[in-house]
Amino acid sequence: MIKVRIAMRDCLGVSKITFVQEEKSTHHFHVWLFPWYKWMEEIGSGLDSIKKIMEHAREKLKSEDNLRKVEESAIKISVYLNKP
Repeated sequence: MIKVRIAMRDCLGVSKITFVQEEKSTHHFHVWLFPWYKWMEEIGSGLDSIKKIMEHAREKLKSEDNLRKVEESAIKISVYLNKP
């Protein structure tokens, strides 16, 4: 997770993130690295605002262009993590 966090900073310019961990059983857990962007400040900050921000993004920001940007970001991080 540290390497992914560094990649998010170096490749995408993400200066602030929140780690969210969820354990549903003793067999596995999920971790999300939630990046914070300027537009999110209007909705709120901190862990309590994540649900509202995700709902806003799902309702207002889901477009072909934004989905393409997410895919491009994932590729940038993957290339960064796999460089020798």
